[in-house]
Amino acid sequence: MKIEVLGACASVCFLLDGEILIEGGIPGFILCPEKLAGIRWVLITHAHFDHIDGLPMLAESLYGVSDRPLMIAGVAPVIDAIHTHLFNEVLWPDFSKIRNPAGHPTVVFHPLEEGRANPIGRYRITPIHVNHIVPTVGYLIEDGDSAFVISGDTYATDRIWQMASKTPNLKAALIECTFSNQAKELAEVSRHLTPELVRAEFRKLLNPSLPLYLYHMKPNHLDRIREEHARYRDGGILLEDGMTIVVS
Repeated sequence: MKIEVLGACASVCFLLDGEILIEGGIPGFILCPEKLAGIRWVLITHAHFDHIDGLPMLAESLYGVSDRPLMIAGVAPVIDAIHTHLFNEVLWPDFSKIRNPAGHPTVVFHPLEEGRANPIGRYRITPIHVNHIVPTVGYLIEDGDSAFVISGDTYATDRIWQMASKTPNLKAALIECTFSNQAKELAEVSRHLTPELVRAEFRKLLNPSLPLYLYHMKPNHLDRIREEHARYRDGGILLEDGMTIVVS
């Protein structure tokens, strides 16, 4: 699997194998038309704006570019929040009611079952609840040959790591790292991680050689996070826009 990092910090978005967006941050809708046309699904972890702010323009940009609907997927509370508060005919038109030239809805809101592997194309997508201040999941994503886990926004949590550690061919972990260690009180109240907390969560995977990637760094904390991250000897890469991760 190939993961293109479109947005690693302020607005989060990854592109999986050219066809699935993980998170709906702004960078997702500014892709070239050829790449836009290949997108079939968007997996959303939660409804905070830095994870969905690109969805309105993505829906508009895909109108007429693809005959197939854009499938916006997540657990039911997340999908309901996006539909109710964003595609609500007030902030933005409800593109699930707007037919594309082929006669299909431009957008379909697709609920996923938490804790179970949902088949999407050749992938098995398992949403798993994590510890954030609104309903939020991370994802375990498998393609038959390999797997990776992405945390979503979270504070200390357990179930996602327990499930991921039991997954055959787990090849990578993407874990949020929003604040610096100096802001640990803010991290606790807002339910986010710091470099120190990331290490504690990563150890729960019981595989110290697993490739680790950090994302979701707040721009005003990024320099401090880099300094703190450099003190750890267990590796891990701070993701930047434009990077590519190969999971195999």
